[in-house]
Amino acid sequence: MNSTCYTASGCVEPTPVGGTLPFVVDSVFVPSGYEGDIADITEAADKTCGGARSSATAKGNCYTWTYAAPTPAVAGYAAVLWQYPVNNFGTVATAPGYPIPPGATKVSFWAKGKVGGEKVSFAVGQIGATAKCSDAIIVPLALQTLTAAWVNYTIALPAQSYATGEITGFVWDAAAQATINFYIDDIEWQM
Repeated sequence: MNSTCYTASGCVEPTPVGGTLPFVVDSVFVPSGYEGDIADITEAADKTCGGARSSATAKGNCYTWTYAAPTPAVAGYAAVLWQYPVNNFGTVATAPGYPIPPGATKVSFWAKGKVGGEKVSFAVGQIGATAKCSDAIIVPLALQTLTAAWVNYTIALPAQSYATGEITGFVWDAAAQATINFYIDDIEWQM
């Protein structure tokens, strides 16, 4: 007898991990899903943003990103998805994502540009229902024009269960523009 449980789409139900809220996104999800002009995306090895974190109490890693769009841009955009497990684009039925603990109402993070004026969009979720496994929710945050100072952003989540699994815990994307450098810090799923 097979004890594996499948959803209607054929995706294996995730096994609860027993996590609690709040939790730091990069304690579960990995920024492994590169899309668009992937050869033109650079992530700095330093996970402290050169020591210039958003606050003294910031949790998790601080990310420094560069998107140097080629001229002309090949795909016209770049994006990075924090995925669970690593490199999960929803194509494998046995990789349904991370079951978010109950009570999540928002994802909070800090971002800034190197010089200000950088245009970047942020979201939670990306993998749609046409995949074998999909994100429980997909919630975009409107396009943001970053400043050179840290700003706290919040993505409000709908009141629902995320127990079916979230593949993409966080994502940024940017349309082709002049080379942009920006920072993201303290990404947390919160109550």
